[in-house]
Amino acid sequence: MRISCLAAFGIVCLGLGASACRTAIAGHYELDLEQTKACVAKAALDNPDDAAMKDQTLEMLEKTTVDVVLEETGKMHSTSALTDSAPGPQHSAGSWRAEDQRVLISIEGEADTLCAIDGRRLRCKKPKPMQLFTNYVLVRK
Repeated sequence: MRISCLAAFGIVCLGLGASACRTAIAGHYELDLEQTKACVAKAALDNPDDAAMKDQTLEMLEKTTVDVVLEETGKMHSTSALTDSAPGPQHSAGSWRAEDQRVLISIEGEADTLCAIDGRRLRCKKPKPMQLFTNYVLVRK
C-alpha cells in the first residue's frame, strides 16, 4: 500500500512539473524577422542550390505576418498572411507538447515542427524541400 501511495505521489509531481513547463511555454508568438532572415542567409551559404532564392525569400519574409498561439491545453493555432496578398490569411490548427528543452508542434497532414526553447524564442526547424524555408524563429509577444 505504501509503495502505491508513493507511486501516485510521484505521478502527481510529474504531472505538476509538466503542467508548469507547459504554462511557461504557452502564449502568443510572432515571427522574429531579423532572426529568421539570419537563418535564411545561413541556409543560402550552406546550400548553393537554393541560394538563388535568397533575395526573393527575404522579400517575402518582409511582407509576412505570423501569429502562433500555444494554449496551455496543448492546442495550437496559427495565422500567417502576406501583407499585399489577395488570397488572405492562412489558418492552421494542431497541437503542441514540451519535450525537455524543445517544443514539438503537430499539424495533421504536415511534418512535425521541432523548436528549441531559447528564452522568449522558439528556434524552429521544419523539414521542407528547400533549405531556405527550413529554419525560422518565433518570439513571444
